[in-house]
Amino acid sequence: MLEAERRHTKECTRNRADHKRKNGTPEPLPPLSPKELKKCDCPLRVVGVDIRGKWHREALDTKDLFVAAERIRKLELGEPLAIPLPDMEIEQAWNNYIGIIQAQRDVKDNSVQNSYNPIKNALMRFAKLKGHTMMNQCNEAFCDGLVERWKGLGAATRVHYIQVLQDFFGVSASRTWIAKDPSTQLVRPKRSRTKSTMPFDLKSEDPKLIESIPNWFGDRKYTGSSIWAQNPVTAAALMYTLRFTGLRMSDATLFEPRSLVKRIVDGREVYCYFLPKMEKTEESVFIPVRPDVAQYIITAPRITEKYAFYDPEGTEGNKKKSEQHRKQWGTRFHQNALRYLEQVSGVAHIHPHRFRDTFAVDLLSHHVDIRAVSRLLGHTDVATTLRYYEHWIPGDQLAAVKAMMTTWEPGDNIIEFPNTKKA
Repeated sequence: MLEAERRHTKECTRNRADHKRKNGTPEPLPPLSPKELKKCDCPLRVVGVDIRGKWHREALDTKDLFVAAERIRKLELGEPLAIPLPDMEIEQAWNNYIGIIQAQRDVKDNSVQNSYNPIKNALMRFAKLKGHTMMNQCNEAFCDGLVERWKGLGAATRVHYIQVLQDFFGVSASRTWIAKDPSTQLVRPKRSRTKSTMPFDLKSEDPKLIESIPNWFGDRKYTGSSIWAQNPVTAAALMYTLRFTGLRMSDATLFEPRSLVKRIVDGREVYCYFLPKMEKTEESVFIPVRPDVAQYIITAPRITEKYAFYDPEGTEGNKKKSEQHRKQWGTRFHQNALRYLEQVSGVAHIHPHRFRDTFAVDLLSHHVDIRAVSRLLGHTDVATTLRYYEHWIPGDQLAAVKAMMTTWEPGDNIIEFPNTKKA
């Protein structure tokens, strides 16, 4: 017969010895009564012979009598006391996780490549360093050590990395690929908003930029011999593309002037550009371009036969290398070219995304409907446009002021200045 008994700790034994001295209990100490057994909080173990004649003396991994009784019942039925923990290889679990989020959350391939794969690579490198291959080897200390390696990244990047890591382990625990989620105690840093881009001022900064763009590489002594200094008209065409189409740098880099098509709208000739799939969101976008800007872009010399503003230079056929090269191309344009535009125009902190913000705010300042702006920007949801640009809609702040003023009744002065005259 199998029975549960307490594995008394030193503290419990000391308490019983004190009780013996106070009450004169004879040696040796008698076993605990059922009432005392319930009060005792020591771990339980099973002792005895089951119905098949097998001897048991093993821990039940619990202090609760009811849980112990259930586990003893399973032993008597021949079931193993310890159920094998679920486990899976880390790489296999990650591949399953990516498959789930792509199928159920509509995560694009581009997002997997740019946002999730760097986290996978960091996870696998750290697991290899620690000698871990299975999911259950990833405990709280493992997660803490992995996050510690990200301390040199920006706050926004660390927040994203930790969010994905917690989501990965959360999904793994819910699908029993791991016994316990080890990432629940991770702390995300506060995301800084100081580096968010702002549009150029439409009255003071934007006109200066538009006027300076054709001449920003005029002095070769200071602009060096970069590809943009060698092709200043092409560089200006790229800047006009950023400003008057609202495309991100990744999409403007692959802009095809030959795809600009003439259309007649309300009796006016309009150039239109259709992009089947944006680099970040994979949404299609249809953008009308003003005729003078479109003509400048079409007339500007092309860097290569295939691309107007980009030179792949040996990356064709290698998707991963091509994506890295285009990112570096845009970064070099920002670092090596736009700083000269800052000097010529007198406008500080020029960043490619500020032209996209200016494009959106310019439309809103001309009372273009927010839904139309959302379509022109290629956002997947108008809520995204509202989150970034709602406060730029003209009339919103004025309406708030007028609404506040309605609470001020004319002549209803309820606060009087104290009379400070001496008697």
